[in-house]
Amino acid sequence: MMFRNKIHQVALIGLTKRWYSTENGTISSSQAPISAAATGMRTAQSRSAKMSINNDDPAVQFNLGIQRMQEDDTFSAVACFQNVVAAINAETTEEAKKNHLALGRCHSTIGHCQLKMQKNAEAIVSFTNAARHLEEHNRLVAAPPTAYSFSFLATVLMDLADELYKVTNFAEALERYKQGLSLWERVPEANENRVASVQHCTLQIADCQEKLGKFNAALDTHRRILDAKISVYGKEPFEDVADSHLAIGMCLFELDKVSEAIKANLDAISILERVLVTLPRTVEVVPTRKEILTKLGKAHNNVGAALFRQGETTSAIPNFNAAIENWTKAGLPLKHPHVSAALNSIALCHAALKQDAEELAVREKLHKTYVEMLSPGHPTIAASYGDMAAIHERKDDPKQAIEKLNLAIATLEKASKPEEVVMRSAYLNRCAACYEALGNVREAQKLRSQANEAIVGKV
Repeated sequence: MMFRNKIHQVALIGLTKRWYSTENGTISSSQAPISAAATGMRTAQSRSAKMSINNDDPAVQFNLGIQRMQEDDTFSAVACFQNVVAAINAETTEEAKKNHLALGRCHSTIGHCQLKMQKNAEAIVSFTNAARHLEEHNRLVAAPPTAYSFSFLATVLMDLADELYKVTNFAEALERYKQGLSLWERVPEANENRVASVQHCTLQIADCQEKLGKFNAALDTHRRILDAKISVYGKEPFEDVADSHLAIGMCLFELDKVSEAIKANLDAISILERVLVTLPRTVEVVPTRKEILTKLGKAHNNVGAALFRQGETTSAIPNFNAAIENWTKAGLPLKHPHVSAALNSIALCHAALKQDAEELAVREKLHKTYVEMLSPGHPTIAASYGDMAAIHERKDDPKQAIEKLNLAIATLEKASKPEEVVMRSAYLNRCAACYEALGNVREAQKLRSQANEAIVGKV
């Protein structure tokens, strides 16, 4: 069983019917330190005990759970730890009832087993229980909680937040990441898990804020992350710093601070280009080179989108082309969503500039990518025909428009979804208008009747 870090590792120790929670969250037969626990050795009692899942001795169940985890038998491991939890909860003495650290460890371990069994919903419940017991432990201890207590609880909160994030419960995940970060910041810097865990929590906090549309808060978080990176790296070009500039640029764009968004992305481009120059051209660095080129493409695309929003359409086109060029160097095919989206943006730029011939050339190139990657009756293919028809309609060329519209109508011949039926009906009406422009009223009336029948029959 692989865990995030050493905090989740459990020592094999000997147990009796009377047990206590030790400082590292394991269970001991006495409150004094046990050397066997530190070395992972079994005591004489646990060696002599029958390692049977039916043995109701919690000591046996605990050690058996560890053994089953090592054997990759997660189902049996969960059963063993659940038996230990039940035994602790059944105790009547006040002392035994306060074994929250042991309960927290058991619930956390159960949660990781459930993750391996792909029972994510059950794992969320287990991590929630673990966090509750560990918080109670920290509240009840006579002395101030130790670094271990903080780091263990922080790790459980991170595990819980990660699972909540996966099921798109971003609001709850955000709160858990914040709690985890607060605890990690109280752990001494010497802790080997602290730096990575603080980074993980902070980045996930920003991500959750973005998912929840809290872009002002996300912007503040990303700026703090950038400041921390600069304090470490200085002015040296690092891909990691460029990532922060990209994230800041995205937040600024969403907040409609377009000029600032352009600057942030240009900063990212400057850093990534310097990083790219320093990379040796060897086989070993190909993955890194591909990643940097992909990010360069993203940054150029972002600049293009920002310039287009500002109405600087002519300046936007070279940036979209630069994005496609970098993505192509990174090995992305024309049918990749990033590339096709950039092509569509270029077509929109030409449309805004009323450059019909240039737009049509891009639309035809884009159409080929749709045909290659989508099924024959896909509505995106029909929409592509419709976009090309619109160019001919603007050019007062109804014959060419009819040709493209008929292809769009044929693409949606077997349409069954209401939105696709409405789409097909619109193309029929546009085609009818083209026939009216040619003076063919009969054909126009026929098409309009078909459009009305389609709407009445299926919508």
